[in-house]
Amino acid sequence: MKYLFCLLLVASCAHKVTTDGGQASFDPAVFESLSPQDITTYAQTVVKRETRDPDGVKLDDFRKHPAGQIRRAALVVFETELQPSRSGLATDRNVYLSAKGKQILTEQLWDYFNNELNRISEETVTWVSPRKIKASKVFASGGFTVPDYIIKRPSYLNEEELFWRQPGQKIPEESLLQPANYRDVGLLLVPAIDLLGGAKPSQHQHHWVNDLAKELEVDAVVVVFLGAEWRRGGVDKRSQEVIPEEMKVRAQASVLYPWGRYHQVGEALGKTNLPKLNVPLASYNVKASFPVTISVPENEETTNKAREMVVVPMRRTLNRLSSLMIERMLTDIRQTHQGQ
Repeated sequence: MKYLFCLLLVASCAHKVTTDGGQASFDPAVFESLSPQDITTYAQTVVKRETRDPDGVKLDDFRKHPAGQIRRAALVVFETELQPSRSGLATDRNVYLSAKGKQILTEQLWDYFNNELNRISEETVTWVSPRKIKASKVFASGGFTVPDYIIKRPSYLNEEELFWRQPGQKIPEESLLQPANYRDVGLLLVPAIDLLGGAKPSQHQHHWVNDLAKELEVDAVVVVFLGAEWRRGGVDKRSQEVIPEEMKVRAQASVLYPWGRYHQVGEALGKTNLPKLNVPLASYNVKASFPVTISVPENEETTNKAREMVVVPMRRTLNRLSSLMIERMLTDIRQTHQGQ
């Protein structure tokens, strides 16, 4: 048993996760003051980047091999958790969203992310359009179809989609949302980012990712998660500690090589019997928190006030974090071209 433990320890140390960046906190004032030339540097300081070598191959070998060159990619997973609650009941006097409201915001955030990917990529990376991804036979074979809560477009947040609730009142249970008619490739209540993303190679949906990459003729796929939750302020009854009103937001992403690329590089290096795993080029994570105003007189608890005090700052901050995460991600992708 002692020798087995030692072997496991050596194996776990051989491929440790390497973290780079993310030490600095996101500051909206700093972001606003940045010139376009400074955005990339700022992204490296606030976006945490994690990597890990897969079995038998180093990521540096991926970057030097033609199979590791990322010229064409696809955003195949886009998830949000906006003020998540699976209990179906409000826990505090707060602002809540219907499933339709959450999907409206999800699609707005998704549109922004797609546009930024194409804008910042310029000519270095080609991104498959959402229309072509949805039309893919392999894409439709994985996970479950995401319901269309919006139905009629264009749509916006009205009093049925954005509202205040008292503790104990009923609220929607839907927490994890994706764009309508996309694919939910998570597992029960576990987001796909927790199964597919991260710095460690993943076996979840490995055939789906590999077959999808072949059909779409892409070098890699990208999975993205955006989350936001806000809390009402007050005083803790036990400790008398003052609880500030604040919002916490986070953005995560991973760039995944399909296992076919992993094997292609491995075979070139004389490595055989490699596992069928998605191999991340890297994973990215950035968080932020900021004050919001939720405690207002009851006669001011309107949809317009909730939009102004909660939705607008949430969307603005998530878009900024998305831009920074995309900058960091594309820096790594461009580096795969240098060894060619």
